[in-house]
Amino acid sequence: MNIVILGDRYRKGNKNQGCIGLIKINKSTNLLQQQYKSIKGSFDSANIYYVYGFEHKKFGLYIENNKYDICYVYNQHYEKLNEGFSIANVINTLDKGTLIIDGSNVLSSKAFTNFDSEVSQVFIDKTNKSNIGCTINHNVVENIFYDLKIGVHNMFYIAQKDLPILKNELENPKTHNMFLFEIMNSCINNGVNFKATKIPANGISQHKLLIRK
Repeated sequence: MNIVILGDRYRKGNKNQGCIGLIKINKSTNLLQQQYKSIKGSFDSANIYYVYGFEHKKFGLYIENNKYDICYVYNQHYEKLNEGFSIANVINTLDKGTLIIDGSNVLSSKAFTNFDSEVSQVFIDKTNKSNIGCTINHNVVENIFYDLKIGVHNMFYIAQKDLPILKNELENPKTHNMFLFEIMNSCINNGVNFKATKIPANGISQHKLLIRK
């Protein structure tokens, strides 16, 4: 299994907070440390890829001093292109089911309680605090967009059988300026059936300093 964390960009209006991965959760723990611990607790043998960009020199020093079992990928176009290009930086190296995680997500040990590696998944936000939502028919997600009634987290899983469809989407340069949910919509239009997976309360939240405006 592959896990891709998108930590290369900064949220509009939050540039002064610095690298997403280095923002503190508490006095002793930053976002990357917290994500790594939660991921390893659930998927010990997964291959983790961390895409970084903003304040890359500072982040590079952090990488040198902290030896996590992570493959780091520098996105030099983090200011010019969107999440589609962030994923495109690593997609050709992936050959297994792939979980794509927004770098601002705070994960808990409960986050992957209902995870199923055999099917592609959209993760439902039971708190309804997300500004991205979806429509569902027989537990299959049909559309993802802003302000729809059923909230979703900015985290998606592509099962191995559907990975060629995602790779094909990302070969089109037009997708490089798309948000993550827009790319998932394109995958839906090309035959991917996303299961609507509920995450227990407090499983995932977005860091309070990085909530989308």
